[in-house]
Amino acid sequence: MKLLLIGFACSHILLITGLYGLFFRRDNLIITMISLEIALLGSATLFALAGLMLGDLSGLIMFLLLITLAGVESALGLALVISYYRLKTSIKWSALAALRG
Repeated sequence: MKLLLIGFACSHILLITGLYGLFFRRDNLIITMISLEIALLGSATLFALAGLMLGDLSGLIMFLLLITLAGVESALGLALVISYYRLKTSIKWSALAALRG
């Protein structure tokens, strides 16, 4: 039980760190993507720990779905960032604002 509480605390720290990076550290696109990955990892860990604590399999299924979503989001986002960087040689958010049409 004590190990589950430590796991819940660590996953909350991951989630809060990721959300902080998403909302307050918007320097460039890579930092935003890393913060999103950390937030997804924290929420996935919360689902897995809740499933273990309740003895339910649905928490682990949600964990697998969130990890899969995070992997797909990371691959597609990184591909878009690399192609944009090759085009404009900058990945700052201020340069991305010029894309609005």
